[in-house]
Amino acid sequence: MTPPEQTPLSWHDPGLWLAPLIMLLAFTTILLSGSNQSLFLLVNHGATQLPDAWWENLTVLGDSLVTVTLLSFFVRSHPQMVRAALIAIVLTLLWVHGLKPLLAIARPPAVLDPALFHIIGPAHRSGSFPSGHTAAIFTLAGLIILHCRGTRLAIIMALLIATLTGLSRIAVGVHWPLDLLAGAFGGWMSAAIATVITARWHGRHPRITGLLIIALLGGCALTLLMVQPEYLHATTLQRVIASSALFMLGYATWRQITTSG
Repeated sequence: MTPPEQTPLSWHDPGLWLAPLIMLLAFTTILLSGSNQSLFLLVNHGATQLPDAWWENLTVLGDSLVTVTLLSFFVRSHPQMVRAALIAIVLTLLWVHGLKPLLAIARPPAVLDPALFHIIGPAHRSGSFPSGHTAAIFTLAGLIILHCRGTRLAIIMALLIATLTGLSRIAVGVHWPLDLLAGAFGGWMSAAIATVITARWHGRHPRITGLLIIALLGGCALTLLMVQPEYLHATTLQRVIASSALFMLGYATWRQITTSG
């Protein structure tokens, strides 16, 4: 059974601020203690206890095209959340691609001796801060949590998957811990701002809006189905997500058309 969509939060609700405050506290602690590099090495080495394929499949969940395609599974059950996602995506893109060129922080492969840590996949060297993958998955997780907060399982699963996806960016060797926290903060705040903005936005033409959203997500799903993933072990997962999304969107389209009269 799909969890019911809750009334979105207001700016005064403490549930909106707990997660970003924890992220800011962790960010400040790591920054002031100078433990960014040592923590990276600790997590990266610990991650080698699991197969590379595990981390490749997790990290692909933070790919922006995958994250947007995952919204297809909420088109029917949580339309308000999907509408909020349209704004959240724009805000997340501004956060990530505004800070990356401005700060121009080097990634671990450009700073550390390759013999010191484990790299999975491409060894990206520039544009480290913030982590785009972490921002994307925490945008989705934030939207799910803020719109389905009456369902504890949904909250736990969203936080768990988002956190593991973020940690996978250290496991594959391309991001520092501070990158993850900044990405998570930006993603969560984008979801929160979008949720508040769209709290009472229902639109004048909900069916037309719904079909346009379905078309947009369908284009993303088709693209995802055709492109080769950056991490080859994630090929099957990526295709399963894309195919399942197309099925869900097809059903949503049929429901939109058959109930329009």
